Amino acid sequence: MVNISKKINELSGDISPAELARRCNFAHNSAKKYLAGGTPSVEAAIAIADEFGVSLDWLLTGKGEMRPQNHFPSILDEEFVFVPNPRSVRGSAGHGEEVLDESDVRRIAFRRDWVEREMRLDPKRLQLISVVGDSMEPTLRDGELILVDLREEFRIRHDAIYVLDHNGVGLRIKRLARMSDGDLVIKSDNQNYPPERIPADRLSDIELRVVGRVVWGGRRM
Repeated sequence: MVNISKKINELSGDISPAELARRCNFAHNSAKKYLAGGTPSVEAAIAIADEFGVSLDWLLTGKGEMRPQNHFPSILDEEFVFVPNPRSVRGSAGHGEEVLDESDVRRIAFRRDWVEREMRLDPKRLQLISVVGDSMEPTLRDGELILVDLREEFRIRHDAIYVLDHNGVGLRIKRLARMSDGDLVIKSDNQNYPPERIPADRLSDIELRVVGRVVWGGRRM
């Protein structure tokens, strides 16, 4: 029986589970599981093989060459990027949606030239999630699929829409606005939801993490 975990450990070398998860765009807990002996999903195996430039057949079955000499990207890979959409991970346009198991992942194709040239996004740092609730209507509607830029180096843009992990209650989808006095305002587009203002001197005490910026929701944001 092929020891897939051993191969993943050999490929990843000294990089941490967090770095492996970041590079392959799956959950940190999933990376730790695969390194500890767990069997990756087909989608995760594809991501690992693609990241380290090895044959998927070699990774999963041990057959064939590790890195075939005449391996070329498929036409699909050249023309499309496949963005993960964990069915059980949702963002609340309301008071917070619990983040559940991230192993149930499907992938949705976007044209590579649109992602890289027009939107100037890193295909490996994208994720699709579903909106839950009505607090961001009419901009984002309940059940709508949104594309999230997960890059860590971006700066908060005034009045852009972000996915937030606030106080560990789950993912929230809100607008952020930085005020002239340094306060941060978390806003909904639905006027029935009042804004939340966090004073500048309390920001370090608040468990607020920006997961990513919403860049598309059926249209460019």
